[in-house]
Amino acid sequence: MGAADTGAFRSASQKLISRRAKARPADIVVFLQESQFNPAAIAGCPKALCTFDAFQAHKETRARGPLQVHVFGGGTWLTEFSFATGVPHTAFGPAGDFAPFNVAPGVQRSFVRSLKAAGYRTIALYPSRGGLMNGRAAYAGYGFDEFLDASELGLSGSFDTPDALVHEAARRVLARAREGDQPVFLFVKTIFNHGEHGVRMGRVPPGLVAEASRHFTAPAEAENVADYVWRTREFERELSGTRSAVLGGDRPAVFAWFGDHQPPFANAVGLRQRIQSLPTESGTVPAHYQTWYEVTSNNPRPVDGQGARVLDIVFLPGLLAQAADAPLDEWLAANVSARVQCGGLLEACRAPAVREAYLSYLRADLDEFKLP
Repeated sequence: MGAADTGAFRSASQKLISRRAKARPADIVVFLQESQFNPAAIAGCPKALCTFDAFQAHKETRARGPLQVHVFGGGTWLTEFSFATGVPHTAFGPAGDFAPFNVAPGVQRSFVRSLKAAGYRTIALYPSRGGLMNGRAAYAGYGFDEFLDASELGLSGSFDTPDALVHEAARRVLARAREGDQPVFLFVKTIFNHGEHGVRMGRVPPGLVAEASRHFTAPAEAENVADYVWRTREFERELSGTRSAVLGGDRPAVFAWFGDHQPPFANAVGLRQRIQSLPTESGTVPAHYQTWYEVTSNNPRPVDGQGARVLDIVFLPGLLAQAADAPLDEWLAANVSARVQCGGLLEACRAPAVREAYLSYLRADLDEFKLP
């Protein structure tokens, strides 16, 4: 990250700082949904297969749309890094490919740390073993109070861990955390939709394979689509149940989810060429770096509205904080200010000088990273 003049950006962002919430902030529950993008982006996929309720607006929806991520086909840990720090791993050059090892342990400011300063109890659920991609150490750097991996959650730790088991564990941990006096931030990763697709077809309903085969003449493409659609249906069912559990009752709550990257479809690479960018009223995202996000809340106050709006993963933290009515410190205020001025995108920021000032402000003014 190069140096840039941060004076104007600092002045604009500091106007948004609100160190005290007007009322108790809402709980925030966020699911990172493994390899999830909107199947409607697959050209030639009929609505009967590729239209899902999970990607539609609901009465609780506060923001939704295509999400810009910075990896394709893998690199979940790098999307985690961008979400936690508000900075893409690409800002560190080639070294950023190993951000959980060489950058995350030295993080001084982050979304998680800002929520902790606002009084939140911060908890992460990791469906794999904590040592995978330096997860436990990286999450400590992000600032989580508690990190629960597969062994601590009673999960197998395998990539076959069903979404249902992860959601059940999340609801159990959330119920325990809500017994305390603090608002709760719960970050949950799923793993079941991990690639590769179109391989273990014995578990995919034959009728779904037959339906996909009517629209995709290449057998490998049909099997990959059927497998992906089946796993997406599993995700959608669990999402609906957990959303109701989080938002039900009188306790203020925000429930959100986002996809970390697209699947590689390595044994049906023709599918990659079928994936199209879904346009919105606020811009587009490069097709292969597009997933999806949604923010819902039991607070009727809108944030960005129910219309699909494009967003970079680095700007999701500020959106969540606003939806939760959490106080904005310097870090969160900068995240919100940059999102607004950049129109939701970082690399394609409509004011490139703001992008550079935002990155420099985090690095130089707020000393977010203590690098070796």
